[in-house]
Amino acid sequence: MGCVDPGCQRQATGLQVARRRHGSRSVAQPGRGMRDLSHVSASPRGATPAAVVRRRGSSSSRTTGAAGKPQSAQGREASWVPALAAALLEAKAGPAEGAELALCLVDRLALNLSLARASLAVRRGRGARLVAISGQTRVDVRRQLPRTMITVLDKVHAAGLVQASSLQASGLGFGELLVHGGSDRAMVLGFQGRYPGSVELLLEWRDAGAVSTAAFQQRLAEALSASLRPAVSLVDEQLWREQPLVSKLREYWQRGLALRTAGMPLAPTRRQLVAALVALVCLLGFLPVPLKVPARAVVEAVDRQVVAAPQDGVIASAHVRAGDRVVKGQVLAALDRRELELGLQRWQGEADRNRQHQAEALAARDRIRLATLRAEATRIEAELGLAKSRLDRAELRAPFDGTVLSGDLSQSLGAAVRLGDTLFTLAASHDHRLVLEVDEHDVGLVESGQSAEVRLVSMPGEKRLARLERMEPVAVETRGASVFRLPARLVTQSDALHVGMEGVARIRVGTASVWAAWTRPLRQQLRLWCWKLGLWT
Repeated sequence: MGCVDPGCQRQATGLQVARRRHGSRSVAQPGRGMRDLSHVSASPRGATPAAVVRRRGSSSSRTTGAAGKPQSAQGREASWVPALAAALLEAKAGPAEGAELALCLVDRLALNLSLARASLAVRRGRGARLVAISGQTRVDVRRQLPRTMITVLDKVHAAGLVQASSLQASGLGFGELLVHGGSDRAMVLGFQGRYPGSVELLLEWRDAGAVSTAAFQQRLAEALSASLRPAVSLVDEQLWREQPLVSKLREYWQRGLALRTAGMPLAPTRRQLVAALVALVCLLGFLPVPLKVPARAVVEAVDRQVVAAPQDGVIASAHVRAGDRVVKGQVLAALDRRELELGLQRWQGEADRNRQHQAEALAARDRIRLATLRAEATRIEAELGLAKSRLDRAELRAPFDGTVLSGDLSQSLGAAVRLGDTLFTLAASHDHRLVLEVDEHDVGLVESGQSAEVRLVSMPGEKRLARLERMEPVAVETRGASVFRLPARLVTQSDALHVGMEGVARIRVGTASVWAAWTRPLRQQLRLWCWKLGLWT
């Protein structure tokens, strides 16, 4: 991380060359050569103060009046101040961070004021945080010098001073700072912006002659405070935007949520804030909200059919199991056909013998025997058809396209089954419905035609709409509670739905206030308890 303005590096190089030629008391101004910093004037109220410089050895072109203030440069802003503001605005428009803007600011200050060091700190809450030091890409608070800077800033803030210098307030830790920093003079400037906290600049000079008197330092501080305020405000705004939301709320709370009335600060007490919060919650409690009843939702097929054993027999083979998709006419399982085939062959032999006897009776012209044989042939033909039907029904086939919900006979091969035993349960795969299980405490609010919102466990991000069809009057015991099963039709069908999926539904049964909706279960329990004790009639 470094200065975001490319001009900082070029001016720093020029400053080093100029210092070797003219000494350390010169001040660099962009495009105007090196100048001595002899005095600074403060403009009248409403005007922009300017740091006034005088060329070495010249006293006639820019002289001071009787009051000791410069006269020819009043109201004129130093040329590097607009350049500094433009550089910060250009960097702020890009992806620059607050620390980069702060480093650009202190680097420009050190360059244009011939400072030994310039530092910027932000005071949020109780202590100061050092953000940038000129000439350093990052601030290492583990070093002695940054800790000494923070100590000086904290002491100046505790003393209630907006501006302080090493000449006027030597007892605030400036001596230790000058020793560790290798400088001769230091100055602190404080800026209070629109955001909680303040921004503080720490300026250090290595040459004490540049700022030799306290009066000069006072004029310089006033001029810099007014000229640098827009640039400091840009840095403060960027640093505030980068703060987390929790830190911002804490800063506002520590600031006391200062409300200004007729120019006088009015900070509410904690008791007033709590009372206002309670009043707001009570007021919001009477707002009408939709009243919704929770229910467990299960996806079921609209068309379901049970495939049972058509006759007594033994399971010979199984071709599907639960979860398989089947088409109409597909073989699901087969019973043992050997006994059925033997029975079919026996009746076919009886039919052949009957036809032979009929031929003999016809040749002998025995009409009585022929009539008897013809009646017996009719019975044999019926038995033969029944045997063929039983043989065909030995194969269990799917009645429609769908999904096998239950039934796995692969583990029961060779087992005997009786007529009517359930072997498979099939469901049509193209149409689904929901079954909502409503608790008995809420079933009194539910009616046919009400809408429900459903979220399935497998697809929690999708909300589906359903409409109740009718209510079954029989309660079902599930999971230790009595529930009523309510079929509901989905508004839109989807191929992603599968039979057996579960979820949570919320049935909209009307509107109620927030307090009534939240306290309804508790009020119902209290009413039942009071009824048991005879306290409520």
